[in-house]
Amino acid sequence: MNPPTSTSSSAEPSASRASLGLMLEKVKKAATSKMTLALETALELGMKATRIYDTVQEKREDHQKLLDNLMFVTSRVLGNVLPVSDHLSEEMSKVMTELKMYDACHCSSVEDIAKLKHSVVKDAEAAVKRNGSYGAASLATTASQSIERLNKMLEHGTLQLTAIRTMALSEELADMKLKVAGSDSVLVPADLPLVEKPPHPPIFFGRDELIRTIVSALLTHESCHIPLLGTGGIGKTTIAAAVINTVAVHQKYGENIYYVRCECLLSQEGIQLALAAALGVNREHGTRAKLMAALASRSFVLLILDGIEAAWLSEDRTGVEQFLSALAGVRGLSLIITMRGALRPDGVDWIPGFEPVPPLSLDASRAIWMQISGHTDERLADLLRGLDGLPLAINLMAHRGQNMSPTLLVDTYTRIKTSLLTRGQPTRLTSLQFSIELSLNSPSMKSAPNALRLLSLMCLLPDGIAMAKLDHMLPSMQCATEAALVLIEAALVLSEAEHLRVLSPIRDFVLEKYPPGEPELTDLRNAIMEITWNSDRIGTSRSKEAIALLSAQFGNIHTVILHFWKTIPDTSQINVLHRATDRLVWFSHAASYGDCVELLEAAAVAFENHDMPLGAAQCIQSLGNALLSMDRCSEAAGHLENAERAFKAQGNIRLGARCTYSLALLLRKEARYKNSLEKLQYARTKFELVHDRAGQAQCIQTAGEVLQCLHQHAAAIEKLDEAKACFEILGDMLSVAQCAQSIGNSLRLLSEPEKATAKFGQARDALEAAEERIGNPQYSKTKGNVLASLRQYTKALTKLDEAKGVFESIGDILGSAQCSQSISLIHATQFHFSEAREQMRIAGALYKDIGNRAGEAECMQSYSEQLLMTRNYTEALDTCQSAAQYFTALGERNRSAQCRWMAGDILCRLHHFEPALNNFKAAQEMFQELDNTKDLARCIHSTANVMWCLSRPREAVERLGMAKAMFESLQDPFGVALCHQSEFAHLLRENDFKSASRAFEMLKKNFKAVGKDHELAKCWQLMGEALLRNQLFGRALGQLEEARKAFEVEEHAPGIAQCMHSIGMAAIPQRRLECAASNFVYAGSVFRQIGDKSGEESCAMFCEVLDLIKAAPRRLECEAEQKIRGYILWHTERHLYAEADACRAVAAALEKLKLEATPSGSRTVAQLDELQARPIRAKTGWRWKIGSLRKKQGDAGGRGSR
Repeated sequence: MNPPTSTSSSAEPSASRASLGLMLEKVKKAATSKMTLALETALELGMKATRIYDTVQEKREDHQKLLDNLMFVTSRVLGNVLPVSDHLSEEMSKVMTELKMYDACHCSSVEDIAKLKHSVVKDAEAAVKRNGSYGAASLATTASQSIERLNKMLEHGTLQLTAIRTMALSEELADMKLKVAGSDSVLVPADLPLVEKPPHPPIFFGRDELIRTIVSALLTHESCHIPLLGTGGIGKTTIAAAVINTVAVHQKYGENIYYVRCECLLSQEGIQLALAAALGVNREHGTRAKLMAALASRSFVLLILDGIEAAWLSEDRTGVEQFLSALAGVRGLSLIITMRGALRPDGVDWIPGFEPVPPLSLDASRAIWMQISGHTDERLADLLRGLDGLPLAINLMAHRGQNMSPTLLVDTYTRIKTSLLTRGQPTRLTSLQFSIELSLNSPSMKSAPNALRLLSLMCLLPDGIAMAKLDHMLPSMQCATEAALVLIEAALVLSEAEHLRVLSPIRDFVLEKYPPGEPELTDLRNAIMEITWNSDRIGTSRSKEAIALLSAQFGNIHTVILHFWKTIPDTSQINVLHRATDRLVWFSHAASYGDCVELLEAAAVAFENHDMPLGAAQCIQSLGNALLSMDRCSEAAGHLENAERAFKAQGNIRLGARCTYSLALLLRKEARYKNSLEKLQYARTKFELVHDRAGQAQCIQTAGEVLQCLHQHAAAIEKLDEAKACFEILGDMLSVAQCAQSIGNSLRLLSEPEKATAKFGQARDALEAAEERIGNPQYSKTKGNVLASLRQYTKALTKLDEAKGVFESIGDILGSAQCSQSISLIHATQFHFSEAREQMRIAGALYKDIGNRAGEAECMQSYSEQLLMTRNYTEALDTCQSAAQYFTALGERNRSAQCRWMAGDILCRLHHFEPALNNFKAAQEMFQELDNTKDLARCIHSTANVMWCLSRPREAVERLGMAKAMFESLQDPFGVALCHQSEFAHLLRENDFKSASRAFEMLKKNFKAVGKDHELAKCWQLMGEALLRNQLFGRALGQLEEARKAFEVEEHAPGIAQCMHSIGMAAIPQRRLECAASNFVYAGSVFRQIGDKSGEESCAMFCEVLDLIKAAPRRLECEAEQKIRGYILWHTERHLYAEADACRAVAAALEKLKLEATPSGSRTVAQLDELQARPIRAKTGWRWKIGSLRKKQGDAGGRGSR
């Protein structure tokens, strides 16, 4: 392995020479004819430094320090420190004269280096023969001594130049302040070197809490000492700049904020001279004492030493610490240092709690990206995750993003890695590679030869590794723990509770430039592949432990095995590697954890390269299954068909049948049910040929589930019973429970509740026995769902919470999402819609995090249904339409059709009938294409209801007859009863109470027969509201009370609240105001509990009206009650035209009140008028205002109040 250097590629020396040359040219052009001999000497020295560059490259390790200093002298001293003016000061000329000594030493050094090069390259063989390596060694020693001498001279001269120039600029600034005294502005030179305070960073996100902590410490304490540590590019300097530019800090410290850039200062003397210059302290003997006195003379001082690691890691480490300690002892002085690394210098009482600066969150990364790039697409999150919160990487990538989309950048970064992360000339702020190399070339890294070797191995472990396990995993590496400590000190790894991790951009760079080597690489591979054996423990008493370990190490296992496949292992290794891959892929599928697509693709290529067709086909089969689980159905189908053909050509019946079975699952996902059944039958036949009983049982079970999708429940029960018996023989109790639960669901749909309950009980018993023995959270999750089917909701929630906790502890995001989804559905069943929506939001977010778009769409669909139940129609419609788009994109047409149908239902409730019909039509076409007869019948039934609302009775009757015939052919008595219920509702709208009463008697029998008592309660409710609408208040109260009681038996909270709301309205005309008020109050509390804001607001409005009636003069009560009757009509009528009549009646009553009102009653009338004019949500979702309605209708009387 090559040692690290400060250059990142072979092109960098030439780039550096170009930079040196440009800087020299800049100085040369700026000089005038009055340039002194000293400046000409400086130019000549810089050019000679350029010529020496190539020679020094021959021995990087020895000459690197000299090169760095030469670069610094040329670019920083000549370009920034030396004044570009007509003349040099006397002191500056003196220093340049001292540097002239460099020329003579330079010549001898060049000569020594040239001799060494000639000796090594040309005379090596002769030297060995003569045993005369002494000559070469002597030359090396001479060159090394020359370099050391030059370094010292360069550093001494540099420090002198820095101090002189800084003091000169301070004098210039003071002169300028005097010249512009009284002016509104102060001219400050823009190029203050080393001590110029940086402005507030224009793009700054994600550090608010840290900034608040630092500012609070600076303001609270008389003096405090804060270390900002961390890896290169983490944003330490930016944080310091943000702190010193806060208003509160400026108010306390004023002009006494001093910022010193220390990255190029190599000793405490350099820092001391730069600070002395900033303070205006003369450079004489006793500079430190004068400096401390100057600092102590100020009330409060804030000093920032930025990038102090160069000096602290130099040979002058002790001197630097003594200088920092002296600064910390100055009363009223607060000190902030920034430095690469994780260790703080000794000798200072640093404020505790300041750990190395952490990476940014994903949200903060996104904010930086949008501020710089402004472009986004669906791959932005993936791109930012790959940058791992490293601000420098995010900044550089965002600049690339100004011209490239995130998707293109993800693909490009995959190919060229960190080479993409650069902007302009490479520096620590414009090149990620340059920044990383600075850390790799630190003295501590060079002093520990195993540190880089360990780092390259750790770059294969994205999940990190516990420090305590290093020696066990890497037995061939000596002192691995000591090497890890060096990496922590250099901030090349993050250390969290003794768990080490390397940031993603650093991993990418190091793996590319310093790949891991042997024998440690083999140690790591063996240790990682050994972990995969834990997959065999899943399904045993040690299942939980195994899942936790594999989940925690998944990223490490995946990366190491993928790296192994890409190195093209030999034949002796490939079988062991394949077994480890199979175990990881099996775990990924069983736990729905991680993505193995890239791993399987690499494995298939390796098998093909070794001409091993069976292994290649198995990898392609696994790849197809992995893509299927990710809902990438078209890609999955291609891979599974290819694998099926390959196995058939090889005569492997069992594996070929497995591919066929997977294709059947794919067809079911696409709602191609008949094709799926054909594939399942073919796969079952093949499994029978090879006596694979588990494969047969799975085919039978899946066939039963497909028949359920086709609503052929009797046939489905037969298949599921057969599969259940097979699984019982095999001892697969989880599958036994799943079959029993599915049978129970079908029995419930066939209106056989007692038999369904018995099956759910069998499922529960099977799971309890297996759960105690195995402890798999999947069992607990399934048991929770079974308990919910048994309506044991409290126990179900407890069991699902328990399973969710286990899934979260082992990092199984899919399992956690499924539990949240089930918990939400149980809350919705209990009408706890606020809790239900919260859990469904959590589930949807978890599905989104793992890229499970089908799960995310299912949550959106359920969320829309819950919004619909609480009459939040607008949001429900938006969510439902989004879910439809998701399902369409995924190719799940059946789910998409269901969403279109539900959108039509919501539009009906909003009285947008034509758009509703369009949605119903689109859904019907899709259901018909998919041969989904039941959903097609339900959609036609909904269309019939809309036709009645549009006063198209002939079409309504025709479609209702079609729907009823379909339900009868499906042997669906509940569907038939719903059709009769629609006829009943139409008779009520037509006020045909006699016919409605006869229909009601038949409905009672129908709904009782299918166990749908809550639907029967709805019929009572419909009858009561129709009577209420016709002002038959006494009869209405009787029907509504019956409905309320029925809903209470069913614990149907929305029905209870709606009935009590209607009872309150019926009580007002009968002058039972207290009864009305109590019903409205109770109904409002129930509406509030279930999250129905529309119902809650309506109850509150009626309570206000009752208060106004009670407060009105006696002679206005009758007129007010007439107004209330208008409200009653408004709230109970669902038909558009009848509602218009109701509103006209209210308008007429209002006019009469206004005409007859006395002055004493005018306030009450005005209040009623204001209440009437509010946008009020009626049950249909309409919002009316009396004034606009009166303008439309014209006639105040209209057809009058009934």
